[in-house]
Amino acid sequence: MVGTASVSRELTRRGTVGWALACLCAGVVLGALLLAHLLGLRVYVITSGSMSPTVSEGALILTQRVDVSELAIGDVVTTQRSPESRTVTHRIVEIGEREVGGAAALRLQGDANPAPDPAPYLVDSAQRYLFTVFAGARQSETTDSASAPHLRN
Repeated sequence: MVGTASVSRELTRRGTVGWALACLCAGVVLGALLLAHLLGLRVYVITSGSMSPTVSEGALILTQRVDVSELAIGDVVTTQRSPESRTVTHRIVEIGEREVGGAAALRLQGDANPAPDPAPYLVDSAQRYLFTVFAGARQSETTDSASAPHLRN
């Protein structure tokens, strides 16, 4: 027969190990979130089919903030016209000259759209598409962004 003291010690040991593992896991998650923030990584959900077939509606994508000088025609970016406006994820089809202060006008177009967006986006940085984390509802239809050569320069 096992004494109550040994059972109590075993439960205490298991509880301590459990708390240590929980704290370790929480530390890893917080560290990963901090690193992602420092690297300028962001996650977005695609809410329309304008980038199909490269990125389908409902997809979860990972992006990284980059200076406008690092962007090229053919890159897929997520940006917005103003802090109050909604974000858009489209491909760069034209980059205007940089202005004083470093901003440049980006002409964007969704892969599924017949024409570029009506007005350029004046930005000094944008979130460049890295990869699709989760493909969304139309997973079988997605392809890599490099497979849209008609929009690459």
